[in-house]
Amino acid sequence: MAKKQLFSIIIGVLILGGLVFSVYYWFQNIKPGLKSPASGGEGTETPTEISQEEAVNLALEQYPGEVFSIKKETLDSEKTPDESETFWIIGINLSVPIGMPSLSDKTKTTNQILVRVNVKTNEASIYKLGD
Repeated sequence: MAKKQLFSIIIGVLILGGLVFSVYYWFQNIKPGLKSPASGGEGTETPTEISQEEAVNLALEQYPGEVFSIKKETLDSEKTPDESETFWIIGINLSVPIGMPSLSDKTKTTNQILVRVNVKTNEASIYKLGD
């Protein structure tokens, strides 16, 4: 009787150890959305790019108006000249014109702007002012 109990305890410990190892492996290598087992176990994060629709929505939240053009461009990075970043460039006819100082004392207004939205950081900013 004691041998059967000892055998059952050993089998139980092996199963429990296997379960603990499996859960540990899952947390280290296969966290959904964070790590990829193909990355050599290093667990590098995979940045996702913003879609065209999301970029337009972000731009229109900050600069309301009507979109007249959209394109995706790779531009040199302002932070590091040797690197480049990808942006959605969105042309907007503004609902409310933006005032900008000119060389004369008068303030000039513009109805068109180009907004750039970084595809990885989702940051929107004015890229160019219109006429």
